[in-house]
Amino acid sequence: MKRYAFSCCLLLASLFLALPCAAARDGVTVAVQGGYQCEYGVDIPFTRSARTSDYTFAIYAGNTPEVQANVTVTTDSPVVVHLPLRYDPAGPSTHTLQVTAHVAAGRQGLDREAALSRTFTTAPTCGCPAGTAGAFYVGDGSEGAPFLVASTDQLQHIGSTAHLQKKSSFLQTGHLDFEGQTVESIGSLNSHFLGHYNGNGYTVSNLNLQNADANGLFGYLQEATIENLGVVGATVPSGGAGGPIAGVAENSTIRRCWTKGCTVSQTTFGGHAGGLVGLLYSSSVVQDCYVQNITATADTDAAGLLGMTGEVGAAVSASNCYVDGMTLSGMSCGATIGCWFAPSGSYPTLYCLDSVSYPLYGRNNQTSGVTGTKVPALTPSYLSGFDFTGVWEMKDGLPRLQVEQPLS
Repeated sequence: MKRYAFSCCLLLASLFLALPCAAARDGVTVAVQGGYQCEYGVDIPFTRSARTSDYTFAIYAGNTPEVQANVTVTTDSPVVVHLPLRYDPAGPSTHTLQVTAHVAAGRQGLDREAALSRTFTTAPTCGCPAGTAGAFYVGDGSEGAPFLVASTDQLQHIGSTAHLQKKSSFLQTGHLDFEGQTVESIGSLNSHFLGHYNGNGYTVSNLNLQNADANGLFGYLQEATIENLGVVGATVPSGGAGGPIAGVAENSTIRRCWTKGCTVSQTTFGGHAGGLVGLLYSSSVVQDCYVQNITATADTDAAGLLGMTGEVGAAVSASNCYVDGMTLSGMSCGATIGCWFAPSGSYPTLYCLDSVSYPLYGRNNQTSGVTGTKVPALTPSYLSGFDFTGVWEMKDGLPRLQVEQPLS
C-alpha cells in the first residue's frame, strides 16, 4: 500500500480582512465548520496534490482547533485559501495550521489520509516592520478594510509619519484607557491628520495631553472625518486652539461624537477652547454631537461646544448638538460658540438649558443669525431637528447617541 502524500506551499505572510465566510475563489470552495465567523482572517497560498481535491484546514492556538474548514480545490494551479480567524488585532500571535488531505473516491486502498502542520506568527499589515510599537495587524487602511485600532499604542501610532497623512481609514474595536500616560495629539499645525477615524461607538478615556500648538485627541484635522467616538476625562493643556476631539478642524467632518468630564485650558495669547473642538473653519461640519460637564478656559474664546467657528469666505455648519453642564472662563464665553466668525450661517439646532448663565455665543462679526437655542429641558419635544429614530435615544433622562457602546 502506498503512503498518501501531497505537496503544499504554506506561505503565511498575507493577512487581510475576510471575504464573507465560505466565499468562493476561483477553483476553491471553503465550508467553515460550526458557524465560526470573523470579519478578518488569514490567506493561505496552497497547491493541491494531483491525487485529491478534498482537504480539512484547521488552525490551532492551543490544543484544540480555533477554526476548521472543509476545503475543495479543483485546479492544479496555486490557489489562496481564506480562513476566518479571531487573532489578536493589537499585536503578533502564534498559531499552528494543520492541513489534512483526504483520500479521493476510487483510491481507497491505494492512498491514505496524511496531514502536514506549520506554525506561523501574524505580522503587521500596515507595512511597518515586525516589532514596531502600535503597528496594525488587521486591515490595509482602505475604506473597505480599515486598520483596526485595538490598543492605546495603535491609536498613538496613527500620528507616526507612516500613517498620519496617508488618508487611511481606521476602526476602533473597544474602549481605550490612557490612565497614567502623557501622550501627544495626533496631528499638529505643521502635519495634519487627513484620514477617516471611526470610533465604532467606543470611548477614549483619561487622556493627558502634552502642550501643543493645536491640541486634542486629534491636534489638527484637514479634510478628515471623525465619527462615532467619545472622549471622556481628557485634560487638554495650553496651546493655540484646543478641544477634546480636535484642536483645529479644517474642511473636516465630525459627527456622532461626544465628550464628558473634560478640561480644556488654552491660555496662550489668542487661544480658543471648546468642549468639542477649539477652532472649526473652512467649510467644516459638526453634526449630532454632545458635550457634558466641560471646563474650558481660554485667553480669548471659551465655549461649551466650539471655541471659534468660521472664516471669511467659508461658512461652517453645526447642527443637532447640545451642551449640558459647563464652566467657562475667557475674554469671550459662549454656551455653544465662543467666537462666531463667518460671512453667513445660522445654527438654531445647537441647544443648552434655559438655566445656563452664559450667552449662546461670546462674540461675532455678524448682524443677524442664530447660534443656538435655550430650552427648558433636553427632551425630544424641545430638540427640533434631532432624529430620535435612527441617531438619538433618551437614556437616563438625557439624549444619547444610539451608536454608544456600554462601558461595562
